[in-house]
Amino acid sequence: MIAEAKRLIDSGEIGRITHFRGVVDEDYMADAEIPWSWRCQLAEAGLGALGDIMVHLVSLAHTLAGRVEKLTAQIETVHKTRPLPDRPGEVGAVENEDAAQALVTFASGASGMLTCSRAAWGRKNRLAFEIHGTRGTLIFDQERMNELQLFTASGDPATRGFRTILTAPAHPPYGLFCPAPGHGLGFNDLKVIELAALLRAIDGTPDPLAVDFTAGLAIERVIHAMVTAAQSQSWVAV
Repeated sequence: MIAEAKRLIDSGEIGRITHFRGVVDEDYMADAEIPWSWRCQLAEAGLGALGDIMVHLVSLAHTLAGRVEKLTAQIETVHKTRPLPDRPGEVGAVENEDAAQALVTFASGASGMLTCSRAAWGRKNRLAFEIHGTRGTLIFDQERMNELQLFTASGDPATRGFRTILTAPAHPPYGLFCPAPGHGLGFNDLKVIELAALLRAIDGTPDPLAVDFTAGLAIERVIHAMVTAAQSQSWVAV
């Protein structure tokens, strides 16, 4: 569905992108009683939610809306201490962030908002975006990974509305897994697709959607710019 969203954007289906709104939320650190671990240490884990899950959202934003050029951000540690697993009654300090949000400007001039949390109760794998264009809108949520919502400002205004695109053989490589549309792929299927792309790249045919070391470095620059912006309370160039 990400590849289909990119195809629709590149073909001009929603016009020029004006805004990218993205969120990535999980609840694996939502419970304050989850014990302190290496994930809470800057020396061991590095950044928290930014380094763990925001990187995926930035990757999507770069793929679909282009590179982030400047930003301002806020970061927050929701649970500032956690119980030490081997010392009953004592707690350890959480040194990195549970949540973050950033206002961004893309190189194209489009605006954006990126948010993440590892302490969002009920969210299991919410990697979602809404992209506004001059002629339409695209909506996706990883928790419903076989669906893409598309609105186009065309036709009779009285009957306009979002339509749901379901994964099908028309969206490669879905057809290699299932000949029938709407049956859906799973997350583990994506890992097979990802591995196949890696092997093809090693063999000399890189996937246009693949994240290589250059793309990875660009993502790292964005999330570390978010830390700098939050600490300085200012806009930062990436």
